[in-house]
Amino acid sequence: MPTGLKVKHLFLGLGMALLFGGCSAASVPGATSNVQGATFAASQQGPASLDACKLLTQAEVEAAFGKTMLAPVATVEHGDSTCTYTNQSGGLDLTMSVSSRPSSAAAIKAAQALYGANVGVAGVGDAAFEVAGILEFVKGTTLVTIGTGDGPAIISAAKFQALAATAAGRI
Repeated sequence: MPTGLKVKHLFLGLGMALLFGGCSAASVPGATSNVQGATFAASQQGPASLDACKLLTQAEVEAAFGKTMLAPVATVEHGDSTCTYTNQSGGLDLTMSVSSRPSSAAAIKAAQALYGANVGVAGVGDAAFEVAGILEFVKGTTLVTIGTGDGPAIISAAKFQALAATAAGRI
């Protein structure tokens, strides 16, 4: 993954952590996580996180990128479910994370302002914005972050947003 994307993810992640706060599922009594399971319970107060790999199929990602992908890889860290789709010839192409912490449309609009994304993304969840190859949306109280390795260099904005809309439709 390019270094610039790591920095963008770091700043986006730090900003979102400051914006949304809260504790991780790992520190919540009774919290559970299971990489192979379809549901990840974070807490009684937050939304049940979904398995990020259940939101898009490998075929949908391949069609959007026009490339053959390896089987998606699911991970869970701090209660957040992440799914990584990698191009068969190497290189990270798409990462999708579902937060275990609750969010809201108002929080997405605040994050949009924080990152200077002047225009939201219509038709994706309850609220969404895209900046520098990263798209965040919320549906109900479920927050999803989707990132591409090189943004527009590897996928058009229209296809990227269509993937996000498909994922939002499965929540």
